[in-house]
Amino acid sequence: VIAGVLLYGIQIYCDFSGYSDMAIATAGLLGYKFPPNFASPYLSANIQDFWRRWHISLSSWLRDYLYIPLGGNRKGDMRRDVNLMTTMVLGGLWHGASFNFIIWGFLHGLALMVERTWSDMVAKRFNPMGFIGVVIGTAMTYYWVNLAWIFFRAPTLEESFAIAKTYVTFSSEGTRTLPAIVWPFIIAIAALHIVSHRINLGEMLAKIPPQRFALTMGALAALALAFVPLGYRPFIYFQF
Repeated sequence: VIAGVLLYGIQIYCDFSGYSDMAIATAGLLGYKFPPNFASPYLSANIQDFWRRWHISLSSWLRDYLYIPLGGNRKGDMRRDVNLMTTMVLGGLWHGASFNFIIWGFLHGLALMVERTWSDMVAKRFNPMGFIGVVIGTAMTYYWVNLAWIFFRAPTLEESFAIAKTYVTFSSEGTRTLPAIVWPFIIAIAALHIVSHRINLGEMLAKIPPQRFALTMGALAALALAFVPLGYRPFIYFQF
């Protein structure tokens, strides 16, 4: 279950970030310059940072047209928390009229409320833990984001809670074996995520001579096509 949840988190990120990159590149060919829509979101040290990096166009819209008009953090901590929760629940409903999406938004709103309260009441009174604190924060954020993805993905509320129970308690009534390649694959994807965040891939590609660039991209495209499953598989986010 844990592997399945983590793999879905990878799938939806690659799906959405990938087609956002395609849209940005296509717009660029037509003379339009769009800003990036993702910035290595799974390396976020907290949920607030996650929403600065994930679906930046939507999160910016929610901030500018919902959270700030509702009052933002200008009317006290209680009103701030209500505004955060309202914004995230409405963000969930934007994806579909379903209790699953409401709970997904609620979990993100709850995390934002807890983070703001922790920052105001606890974190400011202690020295930051430096690198260790960042690692712990990133791991906790990644764990929580994937917990929320369960309600985003599962077809029914009952299945969502059943999967979430196993994900949280590390126990289930039965087991299924997965190919041994799954965990090395997840680790490799995580390493690629970190490396791509630390280097500017666009600048590196721009320095490659055109002929070598064309050969490299052609080879990578052929390799990717060799692993594409048969049949039509639309982008996940097309349904939203």
